[in-house]
Amino acid sequence: ALGLSVVAAALPGLVEAVLGRPVAAQALKGTGEVVVCTWGGSYTESQRKAFFDPFEKESGIRVRTVGTPDVAKIQAMVQNKAVEWDLVDAEAQMMLRLGAQDMLERADFSIIPKADLIPEAVSDWGIGSVAYGYVLGWSTKTYAQKEPGGWKDFFDAGAFPGRRAMYAQPMPNLEFALVSEGAPIDKLYPLDVDRAFKILERHKSLVNVWYKSTTQIPTLMRGEEVDLIAATNGRMTDLVKSGAPVKWTYNQGAWMQSFWIVPKGAKNRENAMKLMAFYARPENEAQFAQLFPNGVPNRKAYALMPKETVALLPTSPGNVEHEIRLDYAWWAKNVDEITKRWLTFIG
Repeated sequence: ALGLSVVAAALPGLVEAVLGRPVAAQALKGTGEVVVCTWGGSYTESQRKAFFDPFEKESGIRVRTVGTPDVAKIQAMVQNKAVEWDLVDAEAQMMLRLGAQDMLERADFSIIPKADLIPEAVSDWGIGSVAYGYVLGWSTKTYAQKEPGGWKDFFDAGAFPGRRAMYAQPMPNLEFALVSEGAPIDKLYPLDVDRAFKILERHKSLVNVWYKSTTQIPTLMRGEEVDLIAATNGRMTDLVKSGAPVKWTYNQGAWMQSFWIVPKGAKNRENAMKLMAFYARPENEAQFAQLFPNGVPNRKAYALMPKETVALLPTSPGNVEHEIRLDYAWWAKNVDEITKRWLTFIG
């Protein structure tokens, strides 16, 4: 063992090439389990294939998945010192709120490699899980003659009659409201919050469903419960693949970064850090993106994917230029105040 470690220190590239990651693999060995709270459906199935199953095999640590990420639940767990989740696949707005309230463990970058991760996907509390787009989706049955092209059309019931659904969160709905009335996608911040809420108030009666989890998107569209939807690109791509009569566009979409976070006091904190380290490997991320078309944080992963996969991702050239890039620093400062206002708005 000593001989190997000396060689490993001197020639990590060679050892890795010959023996296939012995150094990294050894560091991830462990016992027990890690409880991962994530988003369910085909998304979690894809995570299991690309990350969780191979991690179990390599580390000896069992991955148990539960759902769905929820800020209030994490706050209660941390306050009551009864944390049931070790690793949570959190939207950026969740991470920012919990981080500001000192409810998260710090990411252990002595275990998690971050050199190849895009800067937007590295935070004090964790690393990016996926980058996903919030996009405009529609029924091709309802809009066979004329297709909607952006948020102005989404809120225009005269030109596009039909039932509508939006996500029950302020981000990125405030951005979409402003863009619907001509605000340029690259000059949105600081957000004109009063104006955004006024626009949403005016159109509120048009929105028939405020969905709470992205797992509801396929049900809403397959069941033809709604005709127009603000949805995630991954769920819409899945629907198209399954032959559902839907289309969607990245035009005026918003790309968002999700993060792996560890609630403060998590029972299996170390195992959570090890799973994050495994997640950061480019080959694992490349496999995931082929199963579920979301952007991944390791910049080296993109070269390992087929061109068709890259073309579907929100962070790829050709798509990203047409999308709103959310300003998390701005949201971090304003999220609490806006959330209070949002809860009053949504009632």
